[in-house]
Amino acid sequence: MKFAQIVTVLALAAVLAAVTIPALAQQNSSAPMTNNQQQEAQNQGQQPQAQPQTSDSQAGSPAATTAFQGTISRSHGECVLTDSATGASYKLDDQQKAKDFVGKSVKVTGSLDASGKMIHVSAIGPAS
Repeated sequence: MKFAQIVTVLALAAVLAAVTIPALAQQNSSAPMTNNQQQEAQNQGQQPQAQPQTSDSQAGSPAATTAFQGTISRSHGECVLTDSATGASYKLDDQQKAKDFVGKSVKVTGSLDASGKMIHVSAIGPAS
């Protein structure tokens, strides 16, 4: 009877490890990389995770101007940008500028609102 209990406990531990380890690895891979981590990744031949570009004069401020690259599409009747680096989708506050770029790869410059879900658009142009 003890052998069966030991086998059951070991089987449960193996299943728990098989589920937990990939979840932790995925969680760690989605965390932003520091400059040192990016440099180490480049030195090892890996592709560092893309991060939004921030203007130097406004770096660190909550409403810093940022450049996002991705594709504009329609969702629930509104134009949204799907960031090509992160896969995140953002609503765009200037629907007039955005409507001309639906289905196109673009660079959107603007500031992310406090909720992190809407870009206050400064400019939209073709991706470079």
